[in-house]
Amino acid sequence: MGAAYKKGYGLQAFLASIIFCTGAIVYVKYDEQSKRERRQVGVNRRLRTMQQEQNMEEYKEQRKYFDAATSGTQPSASS
Repeated sequence: MGAAYKKGYGLQAFLASIIFCTGAIVYVKYDEQSKRERRQVGVNRRLRTMQQEQNMEEYKEQRKYFDAATSGTQPSASS
């Protein structure tokens, strides 16, 4: 039993794996957050476009009634 104990790389490998895993977790979390923000920008853009279209339709309807009221005629039901 005179064999000398040879120190291995267990602790160094353990610490390296902890650092690697921490880096991977941070990267994945950051990537998910940036993707979520990009999706949110797209959703907001679509909602804004839909709202603008709806506002334009309401404006045209109001304009039709306003023009009819100022000219003294009744607006037609069809566009």
